[in-house]
Amino acid sequence: MRPDLIAYELRTGAALRASAARLAALPDEAPPDALRAALGVAARVAAPRVPIVDRAVPALGRSIEAWSFAAGLREVAFVTVAPDRVDATLAEFPDAHVERRPRKVEIGAQDRWRDDRARGEPRVELYVARDPAAARRAAALQTDDPTRHAAALGALFGYPPCCVAAFIAQRTRNDNTLNRYLAAYRTTSRGPWPWQLNDLDLRLIAFYPCRYDCPTALAIARATVAAIGRAHPALPGQLARTLTVTVLYVDHDHQVWLRPHPDPDPHHYDAITGVGRGRALAPLTDAVALGDRLGHVEGALALRAGDDHVAAIAPPPLVARFA
Repeated sequence: MRPDLIAYELRTGAALRASAARLAALPDEAPPDALRAALGVAARVAAPRVPIVDRAVPALGRSIEAWSFAAGLREVAFVTVAPDRVDATLAEFPDAHVERRPRKVEIGAQDRWRDDRARGEPRVELYVARDPAAARRAAALQTDDPTRHAAALGALFGYPPCCVAAFIAQRTRNDNTLNRYLAAYRTTSRGPWPWQLNDLDLRLIAFYPCRYDCPTALAIARATVAAIGRAHPALPGQLARTLTVTVLYVDHDHQVWLRPHPDPDPHHYDAITGVGRGRALAPLTDAVALGDRLGHVEGALALRAGDDHVAAIAPPPLVARFA
């Protein structure tokens, strides 16, 4: 573990919460510059340098939990769904036993979950296993205290012990944006990281990796992709093309996926796509389109058009490169 991980978690978590608060405080009619500023983006007026394009997201046909369960990678599949999605979800697990536990879920900005089973929208936890006793045990452990039983739950769910240990070591675990920042911070290799572990939007694993180069997590992701490929031979290639990308990840609601330029400069991009549902996503994407390469200035990520500085983001967001 990096010795400064706790300090990084506290600092980054505070910055993410402050950004969400600034956005929430803006009126509905706030102009694009104000929305960008809430994310820490400063941009000058200029013509776009690269196009903003749509992306094709492969349809997997079933949840990633169902694919990994079918591949024999987990004893118990754990899925939380809306009540009207229960039947369709269970259809993905034929001939399996299911335990159901009703709860409520409140999800806020940046994919931050409130850890209170009695608040929010109605949901149903599904614990699916071929062995009814395993499903019942997982349900009992999860509803009792998932932190205290993390090792046992991880074994039932097929999560690597190293990833479970890293997750439990975090002071905060209900903030899924921060979870990804911490996975990247624990990754000591510069990258690019394996595309199969790109979990910033479309996920091929049902847990947060301890690192974006974790060999055990990568083996699970590859086995899941192989199972998908046996049923749908074209999908692995489509997934590789979609997930081989550099992601400018401000938070889960505000991402810009950068298509790498054919030249060897890893910071050069020639098209971008905004990903997320944040109210500042369009202004953020417009700012990134002003440049065509990433750079750094003190305390910020710089966006450049050729040699010209056109925008900056402070504090610097996560920049994750997958190949």
